[in-house]
Amino acid sequence: VFKPAFVPRLRIEADYSFIKEAGFPGGIGFSNIFLDVNQNGAASIFAGNIAKGNFPGSPGATPFANPGDLRAYLAADPANYNNVYAIDRFTNLGGIRVKTVNATIDYSVPTHGWGSFAVTSAMAYFISYRFQAIPSQKFYEYAGTATNGGTGVQGVLPKFRAYTTLDWSMGNFDVILGNTYVSAVRDRGAGGITYETNSAKTPATAFAGRIKPYTTFDLRVAYQVRNRDGHPNGFSLAVGANDLFDPMPPVSTNVFTPSAAYTDNTADVSTYSPLGRLVYVQASVKF
Repeated sequence: VFKPAFVPRLRIEADYSFIKEAGFPGGIGFSNIFLDVNQNGAASIFAGNIAKGNFPGSPGATPFANPGDLRAYLAADPANYNNVYAIDRFTNLGGIRVKTVNATIDYSVPTHGWGSFAVTSAMAYFISYRFQAIPSQKFYEYAGTATNGGTGVQGVLPKFRAYTTLDWSMGNFDVILGNTYVSAVRDRGAGGITYETNSAKTPATAFAGRIKPYTTFDLRVAYQVRNRDGHPNGFSLAVGANDLFDPMPPVSTNVFTPSAAYTDNTADVSTYSPLGRLVYVQASVKF
């Protein structure tokens, strides 16, 4: 916590965190199974998860014993795709390395005859967010990206996010203007090894799009009645609007390509509000 003497009423607090986790539970992912078995054959830790003819361990199932056997079998005849059986199991294989900084800033300014002003900002910054789907893969960076549908999918992880409010109060009036800011991210579709492999092909079958920054404003005006004859003590009335200017959730520049992260809703509604402008009236009484 930092409270500089030369700036009265300013308070800055920051926290740094580093998370290192091994054996993170999750599905192996069919693409990971295919890639690892094709590369290592019977030596793959997933050799028992895929076979031709039937599901692994079932009558008629034949494993892919040698490196390259799986790819060669699929390339020999397109109909062979229908004769490959894979089993994905929830397994403790993944790893996560996360570095973040969280900070809050509070500053207030009283005035003579103009009420008081206060600014508060809560911020979160991803220094890095690296995820490893299986031990044979490297750690992939996900901070500042949007991913969906792959084995290493992490959703939308903007590097910077903040919510800032400006509060003016005078007498019985209180006005609050709030701002939400989410930094831009790169759309990498499935992400991880799937994106890396497909983007390196000639021609490439995966492309990085861009989802622009997201900004919304909230406004609230309140009036409180205190100790007046004929009025309950603590009566307050407020009107406000969330998402005041009604922006749409940002859409990726490659949203209409198969390699985009979000092709159904075109935006991640868990990160960007789909509701639009919401106007409300609120009344409360305290006895």
